[in-house]
Parts: sequence; C-alpha cells; structure tokens
Amino acid sequence: MEPATVIGLVTALFETFADGHEDYSSWKRKRASGNHYHGRGLASPPCALSTLLLISGPQIKDTYDKAVQALGTDFSTGDAWCRSTLWSQLNILSDRVAILHRAAGASVSVALDLADAVQVCEGVRRASLRALIDQYSRLAVGRPIPKALAVPKPNLTPHRLVQSTDINLSRDDDRMTMITAITASTDQLRFQSEPPSPPPTPKVPEQTTDEPGPSRRPANSVFALFCPEALGLQVNTKKKIPATAECNCGYSWKHLLTDSKDALRLKEGFQLTVRFLVKSHHSKDGYGCVLCTSSGKSEKYDGIEQLRDHINASHTKWQLLHDTDCRAS
Repeated sequence: MEPATVIGLVTALFETFADGHEDYSSWKRKRASGNHYHGRGLASPPCALSTLLLISGPQIKDTYDKAVQALGTDFSTGDAWCRSTLWSQLNILSDRVAILHRAAGASVSVALDLADAVQVCEGVRRASLRALIDQYSRLAVGRPIPKALAVPKPNLTPHRLVQSTDINLSRDDDRMTMITAITASTDQLRFQSEPPSPPPTPKVPEQTTDEPGPSRRPANSVFALFCPEALGLQVNTKKKIPATAECNCGYSWKHLLTDSKDALRLKEGFQLTVRFLVKSHHSKDGYGCVLCTSSGKSEKYDGIEQLRDHINASHTKWQLLHDTDCRAS
C-alpha cells in the first residue's frame, strides 16, 4: 500500500538503502572468505555499489529535512505527483535490494550483476532527489522563502567520502570489471552558492641567487654553502680532483696528502679521503658536511678536525657506507 505522506516514503527509501548496504556488505564478506587468494586481514576496498547504497539514503533525507524546515507540514504531506514518483522509486529499489538480500543469505555463492545494480541505485537516487526538489519549487511559489533547494553533501567520514572515485571491479568467472565514477551531486543538482575565492598567490622572492659572478649558486639551497668546484665533484662521482693544487676560492688540497692520518680517521674503520674533503670545502679554510645535504641543511666547520668530529658524532656507519669517498681502511 502506498504511504500517504512524503515523510513516510522518504523514511522507507532511507531504510531500504541502509538494508541494501548491509546485505551487500554481507555478500562481499562471504565472497572474500571463500576466495583462497584473498589476503588475510585486508578489508575489501570500497566500490561503486557500496558507496551508492551508503550515501543515497542520507542525501535524500537531508534534502527532505532542509525543505521541511523551510515549508513545514505542507512539504511533509506532499502532493500526489511527488508521492507517486517516490513510491515508484521505492518499489524499484526494493526489488533490487531483495536480490541482494537473497544473495547474502544463500548458502552457495551467488554472482550479482553489479553494473545493473549500480545503474538502478543511481537512477533511484537521482529521481528521488528530483521529485523532492520539484515539489519544493511548486510549493515555494509566492512564498517569501528561497526558491532554490541545494542538495546537501553526504555526511561521511573522510576516508569514505567519494566525490569522484574510479572504481575497479575485476570480472573473471565470478567478478566483473567496471570503471565508473560516483559523484555526490549531479549536473542538474548543483549547489547554488558561489565558488570559494582562490588562495592568495605567494610572493616571489626578489633574489634567489647570490651576487652575479662566474659561478652563480641558488641562495635558498643547502648547496649554496659549497664551492662550485666542490659541487662538481659531488654531482659527478667519477670526476677526478683537478691537477691544479689550488681552487679558485683559494682552497688548497696539496697539504692534504702530507697531513697526519689521524686527522682523517673516522669511526668504524672509515677514513676521510682527499676527494671527500675537496668536495666538502666551501672556502679557503672551511668545510660543509655533504652527508647532511639530504636533510636540507649543513653547518660550517673550521678545519678538518671539526668536520671529522661532527661526522663521528652525528652520522652512522650506514651513511658512511653509502658515500664512496669515505673509504674503509
């Protein structure tokens, strides 16, 4: 028997969608338990039908609630055209949910035509929302209330909210491949509010490099710390130390060949090679730590001893292993 009011039909639609979601979830769990290749402890990913059954009922009810708040009991009773439309959609949905219910309770696994189920549920959702909005438009004529009724977004948790989700369902003997997009609102039922203003454009730094010179380096990068000659050795691991004994910045590596080996010795049997020191220098007497560049920052160190002490205190054996210029003795 057809319910006498719109509120009765909306409530029935809400409950039927909820029952359908419960039955479909039960069917999916049963299928997953019978799949020998299904990973243990892995939840079934969301799909088009599950999302539709989950969002449609609350969306229809929220739309009804907004209209009743504006129009009162006239809308909850409704007119014949709206009641007839909602009644026909309820019958269509009930037939589809009955199939889901039988499949969920079957002792033997039953295949479902998921593409048809998605099409039916989406059609019921759209037609029901349209019936409510059309009735709102008819009853709002001549009244001092908003003429347009916005369709609310479904109130879901962030990981379940699907605005435009590509759903992949694989179909072999008992599975189907389908790519579909589920949108919370349709082209015909758009929100009436204006789009939000775009965020302000970030300011562009006036200067992103050092003063003009023969070798320009980005001033906002950790690599700006190092001498250009040192950067060349960092980038190209096969590049050899220049034959000249002194860099353009005044740094000299000739004395490194005769310095005490103790100054070059690191923990865990590693030692600083001449190439490591050359690629780490930033000025005549200063060094940066190339092992720190991955973190986006590096301090300056005056002399080999300070650099050695920093590496021994701050870096692990595994970091030293990944730098070919930290040779193990």
